[in-house]
Amino acid sequence: MRGEATSTLDVKGRLNFPAAFRKGFGDSFVLVKALKVPCIQVYSTEHWEEFKTSLLSNSPRTKAEQVLRFISATDGETDKQGRFFMPAHLRKYANLDSEVVFKDLGIDGKIEIWSAAELERNVESIDIDSLVDELSL
Repeated sequence: MRGEATSTLDVKGRLNFPAAFRKGFGDSFVLVKALKVPCIQVYSTEHWEEFKTSLLSNSPRTKAEQVLRFISATDGETDKQGRFFMPAHLRKYANLDSEVVFKDLGIDGKIEIWSAAELERNVESIDIDSLVDELSL
């Protein structure tokens, strides 16, 4: 699936992983803090291992370890209802409250999980005219 889907974070910290997105990830995946934006990225286990291998082979080890320490990789797994637990430290980082948006950018085998309010603020802050000019679109 491309695009986005919404879900609701319940009082126990669980989210329903939309079925259309779940197809590419299976029952287990990796949750990480995104770099530079307040959202959570979801990697398939395979893409996570590729990212980690690339980071470790293309960066000084101490710097790669700092990045890995910051992003705080956590295993995720869906239950029979398609829900998964979002740990408190990740909910806090991404300001996740009840309304959550799953966003697929179509790159790197990952999706993003945003607070609906944070995503709206982020999109509103984009200077699209400058980007279009800079990228010659």
